[in-house]
Amino acid sequence: MATAWRLPEADTFLREGHWQQNQSMAFMGTRLYGKTLGIVGMGQIGQLVARKAAAWDMNIIYTKRTQLSTAEEIAIGLAEYRNIEDLFMKADFIALTPMLTNETKGLVDERLISLMKPSSILINTSRGPVLDEVALEKALREKRIRGAALDVYLTEVPESNPGPIEGLKKFPNVILTPHMGSAARESREEMAMYAVKNIELFLAGKRLFNVFNPEVYGRSRTQGRTHRIMVAYDAVDGSQALSE
Repeated sequence: MATAWRLPEADTFLREGHWQQNQSMAFMGTRLYGKTLGIVGMGQIGQLVARKAAAWDMNIIYTKRTQLSTAEEIAIGLAEYRNIEDLFMKADFIALTPMLTNETKGLVDERLISLMKPSSILINTSRGPVLDEVALEKALREKRIRGAALDVYLTEVPESNPGPIEGLKKFPNVILTPHMGSAARESREEMAMYAVKNIELFLAGKRLFNVFNPEVYGRSRTQGRTHRIMVAYDAVDGSQALSE
């Protein structure tokens, strides 16, 4: 929404004392109503995004490894399955919400970005390595897409100089936030309670919530114990527990 309505640009414009026009063509953005949202990765987060988009009367298309059932597609706003190339060609907004796996690392590259419409906007709130930042910077520099908004990056804390590549910082039509997609007090409290509950389950020898690698439950007792500790750590960290 902020990218579509150019809110950061408008906020800076007003704060710097430049506002003189009234109902002019300045800061023309794009509305969400009637637009097509393409969701890459229709897991739990993708489906929540779809439900909100349906409330804004957006058309929803999606891609994922396994197509949802007809009932599921109807429940989240008459979503329609597309292959990823078709999605990038038709969507006005593209939201990246997949888990980071070997298959999704580098998924959104120059080839896919080149398929986007000049009026389209790319949003990444999944994981930085899913997106080729250099290819995105090139598309923006050549004005081949309308804009972008990123909350995650290839380089993040604890690495030095976390954040996007320098070229992306120069565009006023790009919103950049410091991996704060869950930065609501209520959300962080829920994440903490998930961690506590997972610790309790682990100590009781029971299956954890949101297990990233459930195959460990089928291994030997010794192997399983080692891997369960790893899973529990991920759950406490929160990096995997709520990623999908």
